[in-house]
Amino acid sequence: GASFDLGLNGNMVHIWDKTSRFRSLVEKSMKSGEQPNFEGIEDTLKDLIGYAIIGLHIFDDEYRRND
Repeated sequence: GASFDLGLNGNMVHIWDKTSRFRSLVEKSMKSGEQPNFEGIEDTLKDLIGYAIIGLHIFDDEYRRND
């Protein structure tokens, strides 16, 4: 998929975007004092796990197998 095509740099961009979204969701719930968007937070954290796993695969393909 597209996540693999751009290597670690592309993976880093995906992780950065999701981290920014996570920060935004958490800060919004703290400022408003409202119930946090648990679904949005949970989905964002799951996405970060997924991108981290993809990053490990890219790292393995690009660096470890070239030794």
